This record gives sequence, C-alpha cells and structure tokens, in this order.
Amino acid sequence: MKTKTIFVLVLFSVFFVSSCKKSKDASVNDYVGTWNVTDNYKKNYTMTITASGSTLTLSKLQDCFIVTASVSGNNLTIANQTLNSSTSSCGYPYTINGSGTISGSKFNTLQITYAVTDNSGQPVNNNCTATK
Repeated sequence: MKTKTIFVLVLFSVFFVSSCKKSKDASVNDYVGTWNVTDNYKKNYTMTITASGSTLTLSKLQDCFIVTASVSGNNLTIANQTLNSSTSSCGYPYTINGSGTISGSKFNTLQITYAVTDNSGQPVNNNCTATK
C-alpha cells in the first residue's frame, strides 16, 4: 500500500509540473507596428514603432516626440535623451526618459510611463496606454 501511495504521489507530481505553462516573453517584432494611444497629456493619437535589432524607435510619443528605447522581453526602457528640432515637433529642447511593459495574450497592449523635462528643469510625468 505504501509503495502504491508513493507511486501515485510521484505520478501526480510529474503530471502537475509538466502541465505548468511558462509565460512567453515578447519579441522585438511584437512591439513593431501602429499603436492607438490614449495619453494623459494629448488624449488620443497614433504612434508608430519600428525596430533595428533590440532598439525601438517610437514615432509620435505624446503625439510629437521621436524617441528610442531598448527592449528586454516584455519591458522597454527609454534612456534619458535630449530631443531637438529633428526629434520633437512640440518645440525643444526637452529631455525624456521612461519605461514600459507590453502585455496581452497577443502582446497588443503597451503601457508607457515617462517624464518630459523642458528648460524649467521641472519634469512632467506622463503615462499612456497603447493598443493595436
């Protein structure tokens, strides 16, 4: 009886462990495309994301900024960067930095939190939700 109980427990353990699914990380290609954005600054706009290796280019973040971001799985990082006349149609100079997370069963939701600083030196915190 003891042997049978141990066998059943081992069998159950193997079944339980093998049935667990690991969550899939996003690839760079999951970020690429046109996103519909709702932002706490400018309500609704479209942002386009392109990729070169693991570096993303976000065109029209906050409806006027072109920024780069690095990707690691489901996370993106906007390193501190200075925007000028070629990277900002909102005026310049600005600095920007932030981070984001992609989620959803088809990686179709992107949350980004970022800070924009102008000449005053006071950062303005922003966030947006993008879907595709």
